[in-house]
Amino acid sequence: MTFRPEGGNKISLTDHRIRDLEEDKNGFLWITTSAELISCYDLKKDCFVDFTGCGEYEQLYGYKMTDREGNVWLWQDGNGCRKVTYTNGEFISVVFRKENHNLPSDNVTYISEDEQGRIWIGSHDGVAQVVGDKAVSVVEKHDASKMMSLGKDVFSFREQDRFR
Repeated sequence: MTFRPEGGNKISLTDHRIRDLEEDKNGFLWITTSAELISCYDLKKDCFVDFTGCGEYEQLYGYKMTDREGNVWLWQDGNGCRKVTYTNGEFISVVFRKENHNLPSDNVTYISEDEQGRIWIGSHDGVAQVVGDKAVSVVEKHDASKMMSLGKDVFSFREQDRFR
């Protein structure tokens, strides 16, 4: 089977330079490309689908994380992030952006889930915890590059904290 990006209004593979493939629990193949675009292929119906539920599937997202509930989180530094949920046979998504007043900064560097199932969003401007459909700032003015959890504790690291 070969897929290539197609022109026009048909949903297709967004870019031919594939960086990562992952099948989710609902039978969708998530394709991350080096062009910072994501495609979603329905393996049961044999077609590409609009994973946003609202026609915004060509937004720039270069990174993906799936949480324990099966939600797919997409992000891109400067573009905020999106939580994608597949329920009752359809996709719905929530966009987290500073302009939507549900994310302190659009400069997202990571999204991570801790051992308790809490979602954390790190950015060049701090760390936020997702509560419902809003990310609440927990640490400000912290250039967060990575997160780690140990029991109930969460640790956020900066690029300059790396050991040499």
